[in-house]
Parts: sequence; structure tokens; C-alpha cells
Amino acid sequence: MQQTLSTVLRRHRLFGYPDPSWYIWGAGQIIQRVSETSQRGGMERERYQALHTAIHLLRQGGVFSPFDRDLFNMLFQLQGLVGLPDEKVAWHRWAFDQVRGLEMDSQGEAVVRVDEARGDPAKVAAALDREPPMHERYLLLLELWRLGERPEFLRRARRFMALEGTAPAGPALALAAWRAGEDDLARELAGASPATFLHHLLEGERSRRAGDLETARGYWRLSLKMEPLQPTLVYKIADSLAPPPEKGLVERADVHVAYYTFNKLDMTLDTLRSLLASNIGPATVSLLNNGSTAFSRGELEAGVEAVAQGREVNLVHLPTNIGAPAARNWLRNLPETHAADYLAYLDDDVLLPRDWLAHYLQDLKEDSRAVCAGPLCLNPGSIPTIQYVWRFFDEIGDQKIRFSNNCPQYMDFGQYDARRPALSVMGCCHLFDMRRVNGLDLPGFDIRFSPSQVDDLEHDMQIWKAGGTVVYDGRVRVVHRQDAGRQAPMTRASLGNVLSNHRKMEAKWSLEDLTRVEARVREADDAHYRRCLDIASPLLPQNVRDWLAAYDLPEPRS
Repeated sequence: MQQTLSTVLRRHRLFGYPDPSWYIWGAGQIIQRVSETSQRGGMERERYQALHTAIHLLRQGGVFSPFDRDLFNMLFQLQGLVGLPDEKVAWHRWAFDQVRGLEMDSQGEAVVRVDEARGDPAKVAAALDREPPMHERYLLLLELWRLGERPEFLRRARRFMALEGTAPAGPALALAAWRAGEDDLARELAGASPATFLHHLLEGERSRRAGDLETARGYWRLSLKMEPLQPTLVYKIADSLAPPPEKGLVERADVHVAYYTFNKLDMTLDTLRSLLASNIGPATVSLLNNGSTAFSRGELEAGVEAVAQGREVNLVHLPTNIGAPAARNWLRNLPETHAADYLAYLDDDVLLPRDWLAHYLQDLKEDSRAVCAGPLCLNPGSIPTIQYVWRFFDEIGDQKIRFSNNCPQYMDFGQYDARRPALSVMGCCHLFDMRRVNGLDLPGFDIRFSPSQVDDLEHDMQIWKAGGTVVYDGRVRVVHRQDAGRQAPMTRASLGNVLSNHRKMEAKWSLEDLTRVEARVREADDAHYRRCLDIASPLLPQNVRDWLAAYDLPEPRS
């Protein structure tokens, strides 16, 4: 029982707010384990606690997936089984009544149909024009939002909410509308439903954006009181109580910012423009032209000179493309890097927030073992959907490595805005403490992963193996353009390169080393969560502290 609870709760903590289908999976795992232990007798208290945990998962999932009748039926059955008071599921009873008369088949069948249109805005719009059942329309709306189709999403969201039975979708769509920059619509959508934890979460995000952290914490506490199993708010409350980066931190640091480019002149100059508009103090800047053929050496030099406006940028031209790992190693071995204490690597297609470097320097200063810090990556466009947060191990074995999803939930509810240790962070904008890199005798990026993919991820694994840590900083929200963004197709050749590089990595790492790294990452992640819980606890009601402490359940090893 304890191991099942620990596994489910750890995954929930990792995801922030999981994809709605996960809630049924998590509750199902717990219920199955309760059923198995019931046959052996005893453990009544443990089973009761486990069923309450399953209920909390389903309550949370119901707000994100308000048309899933299977989820609601499971919730109400568990409520009757443990004798949970009606007020604990009052919103769900209301929501279920709203959709009771709608003609809908199973949620799973709707997901299958939506998958046929996934990734193609024209297909999604055509599917909506056919006026499918309500739960399918809702999923198609969310797909428009995921694809960044802002005008189409907003127009169709207004039409959707005018239909009978759609009010339960108000809380989730309100947060989507707010992230899309339509605050008036967000308030209208939120007002269609009785209060949920998402209502308080939205008000907390509004206050945080306005710089009023005390009010934000108040709303986060209300959200937790309504739905205790929100570990993401523990991280956020703890971060909100931490001091900001010291004044002058960037100006005192010896930093070398380096990036390379291949055949992307305009994006490269946009990245440089964004870099120089951010606060990098006296940092030196280098740009490596990795054998570009789409523009001349002179065109790049003229463009850099125009953007830099007198700021020195060290340009390095290579006669041929040596690939990403070798390019990073080349930059690591420049004289400018040897003279610096910190090395920041950028991709040539990023847009940076102003204070990215100050936050990273703070991260590396506060954790004496931290070697590298990396960002939250957003897709380009007018809706800031999440592209990449972190990677953890999902499964390891002899020549087998499976990672967690780089983006556990693309919907941006602010769940990834705080800091935590991670196995790996996105390599498009990360900062290394070179004194620790050299002190741990870390290898360079492995050129066997040329031309790209896996090299930065595997290098982060090397950090953990050597005794360092990697820090994810969700305060640093970097737009990663990736050519055409989230809709960029992967060619057969590029897919083959990704798969082959992954296989090389699996063959390179022994199970013993993987097991050791996994244990170190898990230990660091658990310790960080407990520190955050200690910091946040004085602000939380006792019942919330009790529920959140469940995430400290040990996970026995067989």
C-alpha cells in the first residue's frame, strides 16, 4: 500500500497538474491496491487514508475534465464508500447535474477522435464545425489553445460557453483565457461556475503578476484549503518568501555568454538582440558560426555589428558544421571561458527575460553542489504554452532509459514557475559554474551525439554522476522558437537521429551508474520538497500540512 501511494504521489508532484486522464490512472492504482489488501484483512487506517487520497485526485481531475462521467462516477462511489460529507464534492455534484442530459459517449472515445485532428489547426477547426458532443468540443478547444491559435480559441471559447451544460468548463477555460491575455473573458468564464481551487489559483496568479506576493500567497492558501494535494503551491509559496537576487550580483560575476548558429541569420540576430536587452552586466559574449552556408561571413558580421551597437561580440567562424556537442566544447575551450567563472550556453533561437542571469547566479550561489541551472521553456506565439520544463528518469534497466515527459502538462497554470532539482534541464539557455565543472573534472559534451539531440541531457546526467546537481528555475521563462515552433514537423532523418542517439546513450550507461544517479536525483528532489514544506508550513492550515506531508512517504525498493 505504502509503495503504491508513494509512487502515485511522487508522479503527481512531478507533473504539477497532470493530464486529466492521469487522475483516473492514479486513483485506479490506489483502489486496486486497497482491494488487494482488503482480502488479507487489517490495515483499515491505511486503506481509509489511501481511499481519501484517491478521492482528492479525482476531485482535482474533475475540475480539469468536467465532462468525464466515468471520473465522476468513480468519485461518487468512493464518497459513498468512505462516508465523505456531501459538501466535499458539492461542486462535482453541481457539475454532474449540468451535464446529465447531454448526449455523450465515453471520454476515451472522445480522446481517440480528437487525436485524429491533433496538431493540425485546420482539422481541429473542421472537427468543431461538425458540432461534436460537448466533451469532444471541450478537448478540441484545449487543442486550439495548445497550438497557440489565440484568435480562434478565444472566438470559439465564447461560443462554447454560450451552450447549455458548458458552465463546468468555466474554471479551466478562465485560466486559459487569462494566459491568452483576455482578462475580461477570464472573469466571465470563471463566473459561470461556483468557486473551485482554480478560481483562487487564477486570482493568485493575477496578484503575483502585479507584484503583490502577500495577496498571492493568500489566494494560494485558499486554493490549498479547498484542494490540499497541490504540491506545486508549496514550491511557489516557499519561493515567494525567498529573497530576490542580490543587487549587483550580475555586475560582480565573471560570466561568458556563448552560443553557436547554423544557417539561421535572422533568428541568431534576434537572439543577440534579446541577450543584449537583458541584464548581463559586463559579461563577455561569443558567437560561433558553425559552418553556415545560407549566409556569408560578411552578412553575419554586418548583422552582429548593427545589433551590438558598440558592444564587443567575439565572432568565431568555422569552415564546416561540426555539430552541437563539438560546438559547445569549442566554446568551452575559448580563452574567454577560461577567464570566466561562469559559462552560459544559449541556442540561436531564444528570447530571454531580463533577469535570467541574476536568477541563475542566485541558484548556483545558494546551492554549493549546483553545477548547472536551466529554464522553463515556452512555445512562441501569443499564448504562452509550455514546451519544456525538465526531465527525470521514468524507467531504467540494463541498456534501457526512459525519461519523464519534457512537458508533463502543456497548460500553463503557473505550476512550473518555481525552483527544484531536476535530472536535466533544457539546454537552450543554461548557466554553468565553471569552477565546479573543473573541480568535478566533468567531461565535455559527447561528440558521439552529433549533430544534435541527447547531448545536453546526457551531459546533465554526467553532472549528477560526478556528485553535482542540476537546478531547474521556473522563474526564468525563455521562449524557444525551434524554427517554426510547436508545429515544426520532424523529418524521418531527424527522427532517426534522435532514436539512434538515444540508443547510443543507453549503451553508454551501466545500470549501476543509472541506479546511483536516480537515487541521488530522488534524494535531492525529496529534500528540496521537504525544505519548501517547512518554509511554507507556518502559512498553511493544519489539515493542509497533514495532506501535503503525505508526499514524504518513502518508496521501498524491492
